[in-house]
Amino acid sequence: MHDHAIAILTVAAKAAEINAPIWEKENDPEQAALCRETAKSCRAAIEILKG
Repeated sequence: MHDHAIAILTVAAKAAEINAPIWEKENDPEQAALCRETAKSCRAAIEILKG
């Protein structure tokens, strides 16, 4: 039932996880931290939807 939302959240989490180290290399630790928090939030939302 929530398959589409889970798929979208999975893509968002993966993108954020990929982008975090890029932001670190660009010397922007705040943006890297935001990416990590976004990924964490997306993963938490996925678990709720799978409930």
